[in-house]
Amino acid sequence: MRARRTEGWVLIETLVAMVLLSVGVLAMNRALREAMQTRAMARDYTTARFLLEEEMGELDMQPTLNEGDTGSGGFGEEHPRFTYSWSVVKVDVPVPPIPAELQQFFLEPPTLPEPHLGRISVTIKWTRSGRDYDATAETLIAARRLRTLEEISALAQTPA
Repeated sequence: MRARRTEGWVLIETLVAMVLLSVGVLAMNRALREAMQTRAMARDYTTARFLLEEEMGELDMQPTLNEGDTGSGGFGEEHPRFTYSWSVVKVDVPVPPIPAELQQFFLEPPTLPEPHLGRISVTIKWTRSGRDYDATAETLIAARRLRTLEEISALAQTPA
């Protein structure tokens, strides 16, 4: 009588074990797939960082830059999914107001050595699996290295 009650349990135990193993294998498969995607994204961000530094370095090595200059391009066959764009703008340096209680100590208001700076912005864009990504870096340059629009128009009006 006891032998008949345990006959079907082996099949049920086997089925439950197979279901648990299947769930475990699916979880491992998903974890491996996400690890590969994360690794690929990390590689893309690392590549973008190096490309940003390369483009920023090329711009930063120029002795003068013009306000409003822009550029864009790609990296050829070495990095076909990556493109870049850059721009140069003038940034006014704000002068904080002197509090009223301190104004009596100043004969004349303090002035800044440079009333403006130049800002170089470089953006790297790329795609992965149909999605767009980008990374941007900015740096400031001294006013003496930036030709403003006023200076450019004055140079254009000066007879050669």
